[in-house]
Amino acid sequence: MESFYLGDKNMLESLKKDVCVIAKRAQATGLCKHKSGNFSARDKETGYIVITPTSVDRELLTPRDMVVMDMQQHLHY
Repeated sequence: MESFYLGDKNMLESLKKDVCVIAKRAQATGLCKHKSGNFSARDKETGYIVITPTSVDRELLTPRDMVVMDMQQHLHY
């Protein structure tokens, strides 16, 4: 499994924050039901995907809760 370069990790932290904010906003505006579905975004440079966890109240989400995977379904931390 590959490790992050410092630049990748910083970029992913920003992407994690963005996905978290969008998921919370979608719930607050009624675009999705409580704890149903997931939100994700892919970093074009690394190919990593940031995904919201399943069955977690979006109001309680933090960037640390986001799951990071590559296109081969390997988890990255």
